[in-house]
Amino acid sequence: MFNRLIYSRLMLVGFAVVGLGVGVCFPTIVSPFIQVDDPWIFYLLCIFTGLALGLVNYASYIYIANTLSKKILKVLVCVRKGQLDKRIHLDSQGPFGNVANEIDLMLDDLQIFTKQAKHDSLTGLPNRNYLQDFIEKRRSSDSNSTLVLAFIDLDEFKEVNDTYGHLYGDELLMDIANRLLKYVQSHEMLARVGGDEFIYVSENKNTSGIDGWANEFLQLFEQPFLVKGQHIFVKPSVGVSVADNCDKSLEDLIEEADKAMYMDKRKERPSDFIYREGQNGINV
Repeated sequence: MFNRLIYSRLMLVGFAVVGLGVGVCFPTIVSPFIQVDDPWIFYLLCIFTGLALGLVNYASYIYIANTLSKKILKVLVCVRKGQLDKRIHLDSQGPFGNVANEIDLMLDDLQIFTKQAKHDSLTGLPNRNYLQDFIEKRRSSDSNSTLVLAFIDLDEFKEVNDTYGHLYGDELLMDIANRLLKYVQSHEMLARVGGDEFIYVSENKNTSGIDGWANEFLQLFEQPFLVKGQHIFVKPSVGVSVADNCDKSLEDLIEEADKAMYMDKRKERPSDFIYREGQNGINV
């Protein structure tokens, strides 16, 4: 604050001195071309006019600088909160407009890089990094909500790649992601965390009804996927873990859901499992 005050006063003095300089020089420059009745009054009038112009320029500079700084601070606060879609949008030319435009371009690049770092390049779904941030934010907010995490592993996906090729496998993954997204609601999340592994996260879902929504989930795979003219069937193995009061890390949730999922693989379908602490899995 002290340095800013000194800077502001120095700018005031600078603009005032420039204005005075203009006021002092102006009568000398124009005196050969015009005649005045009272040179001293004209001289003083020019000085005061120059000083006034200097102060007006200073006020304009401070206004523009404050406007820009407020917009920049507002955008930076949003960036700290993870809201990277905010921009300054200062409709002005010159140094201030150039600074604002450069910041907006930098935020455009940052938004692209952040999306690439936290989203799967193939399906566009959130990846493990995004999911990690999502879980940690829920844990740090002292939320009393319950998180339900479903770990989804596609059975026989390797055979699809071996039989039809990786291009078929990639398109199949995109089709699976699109079909699953139709099931996911706005307050829920679907992420891809591995080659053929997806994670579905829901908050405050009724755990007593897991058997119902799990069966609805499995029904999404009853119809084949049409990939480049080929009808391909895949079935998932699913394991579910629950965190009451958001009291578990992502690693713990995935580990428990993974255990339940492998129990599901050893059972005949349509079996599904929810993992609870102290138990190996509960058939739902």
